[in-house]
Amino acid sequence: MYQPLTGRARRIMQLANSEALRFQHEYIGTEHLLLALVSLKSGVAVQALKHFGVDLRKARGEVEALMVVGPRAIPIGARLRRTPRCNNVMQFAVSEASQMNHRYVGSEHVLLGLLREDLGVAAQILMNQGLKLREVRDEVMKALGAGIRSLPELPQRKEIEDLPNRLAAALAELNDELRTLNLEKEQAVAAHDFEKAAALRDSALKLKTRKQAMIRDAMSQYSIEPAWLSWAGWAALKLAQRINERCRWDALPELAAALEQAGCTDAEMIRHCQQAGEHSSQCWVVDLLLANAPPAT
Repeated sequence: MYQPLTGRARRIMQLANSEALRFQHEYIGTEHLLLALVSLKSGVAVQALKHFGVDLRKARGEVEALMVVGPRAIPIGARLRRTPRCNNVMQFAVSEASQMNHRYVGSEHVLLGLLREDLGVAAQILMNQGLKLREVRDEVMKALGAGIRSLPELPQRKEIEDLPNRLAAALAELNDELRTLNLEKEQAVAAHDFEKAAALRDSALKLKTRKQAMIRDAMSQYSIEPAWLSWAGWAALKLAQRINERCRWDALPELAAALEQAGCTDAEMIRHCQQAGEHSSQCWVVDLLLANAPPAT
């Protein structure tokens, strides 16, 4: 299932990286994610925190009080690794999105992921503020389920999905229409015209359904040969699994080389994996390989 990060969720990851650099840390932990999240000015997560009376400035202060500055400055632009707990948070965020039948991961899912990783620094601080996972989840569901009180965050244009170029181009006009509908819906909510907002929401849902059908149809045209997966002791498949689990998009050129050695002749797939720097939150080639993996592997 494609679950791209929304603009705000991507912003959280960018800010978390900046916070880690500020404290001269060589890693991104749950504490950096929380610092990033409470820096947001809007979004479902911020709304949920305020609903439970969380003072965002106070929460930031509590996190910073626990931080110890690292021994040396980290070069700007350095690729920082995520701690295991930070990875757990993002996996939990994806899980929360899936359980809510959302095809995106937003700031609200990241907040729930932070609470689910209850041994992390972020969860301890949030729980000290009186937050409980079930109550926060209920509030998020209430806000998103209403479709009017709070609007789901749409992914930014370049981050809607990591898809083949020709499919992304075909979806460009549809994505523009979706953005227009959601903007009109926000304006209707601001004007308290909830009937119009509900109608716009329904129209957007129909477009999303059409879009997902286009994605499924297009992706089904790519054929993954079993021999590519089983080659050299499932080398390519194991590499794809590691890349997916650890978000190691910088290792995609290695996957391209492994696929070529395994006999893959799909130039588009190989070329896509060679462009590791263009990836953000997932890779359609990796998704295809994992989707075609035998259950036993």
